[in-house]
Amino acid sequence: MSHKQMIRLKHQAIRKALPGPVRTAASQALSARIQTLLPYQHATRIAMYQAIDGEIDLHPLWVLAENAGKTCYMPVMNAKTKTLLFLPTTLKTPQKINHYNITEPHVPHADAAPLDTLDLMLMPLVAFDSHGTRLGRGSGYYDRTLAQTKPRCLLGVAYEFQHCSFLPPEPWDIPLDGVVTEKTLYWSPS
Repeated sequence: MSHKQMIRLKHQAIRKALPGPVRTAASQALSARIQTLLPYQHATRIAMYQAIDGEIDLHPLWVLAENAGKTCYMPVMNAKTKTLLFLPTTLKTPQKINHYNITEPHVPHADAAPLDTLDLMLMPLVAFDSHGTRLGRGSGYYDRTLAQTKPRCLLGVAYEFQHCSFLPPEPWDIPLDGVVTEKTLYWSPS
């Protein structure tokens, strides 16, 4: 088993085992922190995600963003190309469950936002380092999606315990501009 696989398994197990009150508190603290960031404050079009397997839930931020007049986008998987489309999603948008048991908006794919029109993308991750290296679930959907073009700002979203001293980057990794946790903000060196 590789070093990255061991980190992935360890962090996913810790994240899944977090008690509900800890997850809720982290979600609220992280949502409050994101609201203070200039990339969020200046954003009108924000890509988010719907949490699974203990990921930090962005629902509180989604409610606040929608109430502030921001347009939110959620990912939909394209199983054929193994990429993501980001579809406009409100709190009232019909949802469906995909084959990975992830909730997705039930919106025509023709409504997908071009990535370079998004002001901010908040991305889930399994682990990260201070250099902007993100360790995801291992399927590469985000890396393939962002290989050609990306939003103005890419921020990872994580619990503080997911911070690693160093993750060896792969050639296909898309570096993050920063990572927000319930405790702090890590900006990547430029």
